[in-house]
Amino acid sequence: MTRPKIWIELCAGSAAVAIRLVGGPNANPPIGMMGGKRGFSRAILGVLGLRQGLGADEVWLNDAGPWGPVWACLTTPGKAEEVAAIIRGWKDEEPRALWDRLKAEGWGDLTEVGEVAAWHTCCAWSAKGTEYFSEAAAGMREDWAGSGPDALASRVEAVARWLVCSGGAFRCGEPESGIGPNFTGHPGSDAFGAKERITEWLPGRLSSWPTPVRAYHGSALDVPIPEDCRGVFCYIDPPYQDTTGYQHDLPREDVIACARRWSEAGAVVCISEAVPIEIEGWHHVEIGSERVGQRRTFGGTREWLTLNRKPAWTPSVQVGLFSVHGEE
Repeated sequence: MTRPKIWIELCAGSAAVAIRLVGGPNANPPIGMMGGKRGFSRAILGVLGLRQGLGADEVWLNDAGPWGPVWACLTTPGKAEEVAAIIRGWKDEEPRALWDRLKAEGWGDLTEVGEVAAWHTCCAWSAKGTEYFSEAAAGMREDWAGSGPDALASRVEAVARWLVCSGGAFRCGEPESGIGPNFTGHPGSDAFGAKERITEWLPGRLSSWPTPVRAYHGSALDVPIPEDCRGVFCYIDPPYQDTTGYQHDLPREDVIACARRWSEAGAVVCISEAVPIEIEGWHHVEIGSERVGQRRTFGGTREWLTLNRKPAWTPSVQVGLFSVHGEE
């Protein structure tokens, strides 16, 4: 099993699949969000012939919403730890008052860090402390100087405010929906029994990535395609058609156009949707039964992958207990 040269996650949101690919089965996004793929990560990677914890030489994350600039900040070496330190500094404040204060202070549009990515810093970066120097970063030193690291530093607290308010929102990831009923609790724990404050568990999920990351804030259609896509995996998780809407949409025709572009360039391409997407010659795998953890609270329960090569693995078919002659 060869690890990807580049793992590209378009419409990444909280980037659950990338995080599991790099960090293993126990690695989790800082906060959950509607439509997140944490529960399907193992199955998605398995269908592609990959596994959790395999890693990648580089990771590219794209999102048109707030996650784009948030990832640009969090994946810049040292900035995740700065964000974590700021959040820990709020742990003694009364939770509701804290959420209201942070929401009132706001975070602007976060675009000052929108195009700043970890690999722009041209720093040494690896899990074992050995030097890693991206050729792409070397070619972007001039762009990094123009973006200005001081601008990034000035937005770190804004990212901290957004994470806390998003993690404690009624709809996780959407602070505009208001404060949630379990603001002090850890997501995934019992809603009424949790006592750990968000300012205590969230910092533990924030640390520098052991892999060079390039972050893109904007449309998935605008992410540049490398000339050589051998060993490149492109995973697309667009807003599902005819389900709860997102602020930044990507229509079905654009999803197909984007997928075809990456496929024609030689990348392995996989799309998540609630239905199989009809692209001539592509393959479909249903993974709805493979979800780990809590079930979805919106839309249907079906989960399909559409990919441009034969799946490396498919879930076993469950036969109904009372099926007759092979029919359920």
